[in-house]
Formats: sequence, C-alpha cells, structure tokens
Amino acid sequence: QRHTLSCQGWWNPIFVLRVFSLPSYENYQSVVFQISNKQYVAVLNYRDNTNRLDVDSVIYRLEGRQFVRYQSIQTDGANGGTYFQMESGHYLVVAQHHGQTMKYAVSSTVYKWERVKFGIYQKLNTRSVSSVCYFTISNKHYLAFAR
Repeated sequence: QRHTLSCQGWWNPIFVLRVFSLPSYENYQSVVFQISNKQYVAVLNYRDNTNRLDVDSVIYRLEGRQFVRYQSIQTDGANGGTYFQMESGHYLVVAQHHGQTMKYAVSSTVYKWERVKFGIYQKLNTRSVSSVCYFTISNKHYLAFAR
C-alpha cells in the first residue's frame, strides 16, 4: 500500500513554513538538502508495497511551488540517510538495514553529486544499520553508522 509522506521545511529566509505531501512506501527517514540554490528531498524507501526491499528511493526537486520526481536511486532496505558537503562536493549517504535475501550484511551507499544528479561514489560494508550521521573533528571527515 502506498503511503504519503508529509514534509515540512523552512527554505525561505523569512521562515515561511511549507507543507508538502510526497508519495512513499515504508519510509523511515527523508533527507532535505540544497544544491546550487535548488531544494531537494530524498525519500528513502525501506520496502515497496510487495514487501521487496530492493526498491528505488526517490529524490524530488522543488520546482516552483511543488516537488517533482527528479532522480531514482537503487536502495536495499533504506533505513536512514544524511547529506553533507565536503570541499566542493555534495554527498548523500543511505544507511541500508538489510537486503532482499534478509542478509544483514549489506553495503550502505555514498552517492556523490555529478553535475546534475547523484552517482554511486562508494559502497561501505555495514551490518544491519538504521541510521548514519556525518561530522568533522579537527578538519577530518567522519560517517558514523548506528544499529
């Protein structure tokens, strides 16, 4: 069964709240970010309406007053994610809980913005993770995954 995700965001410098409804399946987290003054929401789908875990997650871009489907990325049990900028690059990380075969040792994926869309940058061996966060310490960059 298809669900509707409600997103709230403050993208206007005068703090106008906008509420959007985006289609999703079993969604545990969405990631809101901005690249080149364009607003995006990555809707990370855990599974689809047939209980398949190898399902696309969708990136929407704000066009005018509505979000439009911009890009699909292949995910396996997407459970969490984060966006960050490092130097001049833009990155989206998807924490993947387990794959379609129910094996918990599944790679989480780092995507890098390549001119107009995200491409796979790196696969990281993770096991049954549910969230990820990005942080820096003394100008060194880190990703922390949690179960």
